[in-house]
Amino acid sequence: MTRSPLPSRRMQPPPGFIAPQLAKLARYAPAGEHWLHEIKIDGYRTGARVGRSSVIMLTRTGLDWTKRFLPIAWALAELPVRSAYFDGEIAVLGENGVSSFAALQDALSRGASKRLVYFVFDLLFLDGRDLRELPLLERKIELAQLIKRRGRKGGPIRYSSHVVGDGAGVYRQACKMHLEGIVSKLWKAPYRSDRGGAWVKVKCSNRQEFVIGGWLKSEAAGRELRSLLVGYREGGQRDGKLIFAGKVGTGFTERLGRDLARRLAGLIRPDSPFAGVPVDYRKGAIWVEPRLVAQVEFKTWTADRLLRGRLLPGAAGRQAGGRGHSRAASPLAPDRRGARRASRLVPLISLSASALARRIQFFGNSSARQRSTAASTTARNCASERFFTLVWAMNRPTSRRK
Repeated sequence: MTRSPLPSRRMQPPPGFIAPQLAKLARYAPAGEHWLHEIKIDGYRTGARVGRSSVIMLTRTGLDWTKRFLPIAWALAELPVRSAYFDGEIAVLGENGVSSFAALQDALSRGASKRLVYFVFDLLFLDGRDLRELPLLERKIELAQLIKRRGRKGGPIRYSSHVVGDGAGVYRQACKMHLEGIVSKLWKAPYRSDRGGAWVKVKCSNRQEFVIGGWLKSEAAGRELRSLLVGYREGGQRDGKLIFAGKVGTGFTERLGRDLARRLAGLIRPDSPFAGVPVDYRKGAIWVEPRLVAQVEFKTWTADRLLRGRLLPGAAGRQAGGRGHSRAASPLAPDRRGARRASRLVPLISLSASALARRIQFFGNSSARQRSTAASTTARNCASERFFTLVWAMNRPTSRRK
């Protein structure tokens, strides 16, 4: 379908490229009311430059990817602005409402750009004004107002909401819902094109036992084991089908690799113990009786329900006796019933622009903050769970896309 040219814009455009502000990796979510926390999206970091006569989508290194993200560019061209520069993440949402990098790569390889969603979390330039020196929360006020003025819900442009304070609770809830993690930001800080301490990212890490059903020999000198082929019992039942979960190729030393290879050599069988294995994983596989388990630390599951993780050496090769098989559970998705219940609640954290403005004033007033400590603590105890459940409910696809 042929589209008309992008609408002309009659104002000085923003800079051609603004290097993105990057987050430092942290082990724990920061505490305190001076931090706000957003969902970490598993996608491509993308800046969007809306100029006088065009919209350009830029990667974190400044490459022009507008053609790949064309539906996003067209949606941005319809915003009621003369010029702007946005910072956000382009992702694809699975049926469970969680972003998936594997699904994003698949959509781009097949040219399915209509599945793309642009989660916008910062506004750096607007109608000739450079907003980078403003506090983050004030920039988000401008951004929230702008997205709201679109006049319709849904579409490929989404505002990235946040929670103020309770970093540990927000992180805990994100991991409970099997998200990639959170990004925590100092809400008073200006925008800086570097990897300073004003933004930190905390990734979720899951630990789970998987049944070892095969292995691959290493071609490197001095190494016996290249990777393990692991799975889980369907339904968590000991006699359930062994479902293939992928391969684990990192996390073990040469000594542990030799020990595991020796133990697995005594369990070799001619055929695969898994109910089914993708062709790409069959080449060179040595199948074994599923009698040993390994504990694996992994971040997330791919769109094909395969894990990405590493072996935890302290629990590798344990005998799968008793209820050992049941601990190798299947991949989990967010609780849909909880999302339906929360969709009927009033969002506590998806604040309007006026509420955000009041919050800025509140956090600058120490006496007011002290007077409402008890009430705010009670609200924060349930805010994280409601926030993430609501975000999932709002973002999950309403129908299956082909």
